Amino acid sequence: VGLLFFEIFSHPNPLPAAMARPIQEIAPIFGLPLDGWTVASTYTTSHGKEMKLEIRHFQDSEDDDTHTVLHIGEYQLRDDDEKNRDFANRTFSMKGPEGEVSYGDKRCRGSYWNHPFMWKKGSAKELGEMLMTLADSEEVTVEELISALPWQFN
Repeated sequence: VGLLFFEIFSHPNPLPAAMARPIQEIAPIFGLPLDGWTVASTYTTSHGKEMKLEIRHFQDSEDDDTHTVLHIGEYQLRDDDEKNRDFANRTFSMKGPEGEVSYGDKRCRGSYWNHPFMWKKGSAKELGEMLMTLADSEEVTVEELISALPWQFN
């Protein structure tokens, strides 16, 4: 599949227009209401997997962190965006029975410590395999699975 995690979760339109499908078309496949995802609501896919979207936002005088987790059966997709006064990290990850992959960056006041987006665990190939396994279990394509993800992952 060869998809980069960053491209999947941060690009404004991760799929070519011909492959992208509006949520109204894809939602029934995943058991979602036509109006899409609601935070903290639990859904069941058409193949019996429980799905839940969690968003936690923490803010104080030095931090502004947002953690988004989408559970689909045994799988977890995460977007951890941590910003504090001196450092900022953003990590996208997927965890499942096969293991875990993650891709992220590090931004600091001192540019010496900065790191561009790079693989922290796993590879693009492993991510593609995990997405393919999850999509196959729901009898959809990887593109359909990605297009049904909550807006927080786009």
